[in-house]
Amino acid sequence: MNPAEKIWVIHRDDNVGTVVGADARAGVDVPVAGVVQGSLAVIEQVPYGHKVALRALAAGEPVVKYGVVVGSMSRAVPAGGHVHVHNAESLRGRGDLGG
Repeated sequence: MNPAEKIWVIHRDDNVGTVVGADARAGVDVPVAGVVQGSLAVIEQVPYGHKVALRALAAGEPVVKYGVVVGSMSRAVPAGGHVHVHNAESLRGRGDLGG
C-alpha cells in the first residue's frame, strides 16, 4: 500500500469517494478516510482526483457525492471501479436538461 493514496468520502450518503494523495492502483486495498473509515479494494487504476465506486453501482443509478446527486451511471461498475465520463454522465451544468 502506498501511504499517500487514499479515498476520501465527504458525506455518509455518498456512493463514490475521491482518490487523493496519489493514483489508486489496481489490486490494492486503499484506505478510506473522511466520514467513512476502512479500506476498499480498488479493481482498476483510478487517477488522483477521480471518483471510485464505494459499492457496486447499476446503470441508471444516481452518483452521489457531497451528499447530493451529481450524475447518473451510464454503465454498471463494481465496487472499487473507476467512475468517470466513460461510465457516468454529469447532471450539473447541462443546458439540455433544462435546469
